[in-house]
Amino acid sequence: VVEPPFVRDPKWQLQEQENYGLFFGGLSHLKGMDLLVPAVKSVLTSHPELRFIFVGSDSTRKDGQEMTSWMKEQLVSVMDRITILGALPHDELIPLIAQSRFCVLPSLFDNLPNTCMEAMAYGRVLVAFRGSSFEQLIDHSVTGFLAEDRSSESLASTMRTVIELSSEEVQRIRSASLERIAMMSPKNAVTNLIDFAVGAGN
Repeated sequence: VVEPPFVRDPKWQLQEQENYGLFFGGLSHLKGMDLLVPAVKSVLTSHPELRFIFVGSDSTRKDGQEMTSWMKEQLVSVMDRITILGALPHDELIPLIAQSRFCVLPSLFDNLPNTCMEAMAYGRVLVAFRGSSFEQLIDHSVTGFLAEDRSSESLASTMRTVIELSSEEVQRIRSASLERIAMMSPKNAVTNLIDFAVGAGN
């Protein structure tokens, strides 16, 4: 995928992390809710100090049940550490991203999503599935982490790897993420787009 220009919102600076994981995007099957919810339950059960926040618009499952209703049923044993929010304005979402301990974006398929770029632009450690297009930005264990299998077990295992990172490892990944996003500055991205267009025309 040809990378578009991307600039972090200048109103928000890099923040110190708080002890919660974050998902933001549509609460749907395509965005990985069926796999993320059991993974979050497993991880929160083994890490009682951790919280998790879901941000995004609701959807209807194939069985007709609202996704948020299903999520609450599945997460009942850890709901005291779960927050489920609807879609938020950008100015309210960015602070949640910037202060999160890590972000999980388990889309089954995507196309260089803004969610990935935004998480990396604020130096958050990012977890996604391999084979979902995130590999273009995520170099495993360098700029984020990729769960090898599309399963809740693999996702939970990868989340635990992130939780157990030392502060030095987090800082290393944070720095690498910021360097990777800097490559998508308007100057660099426009040059790449022009080169692509010229090459396509030859």
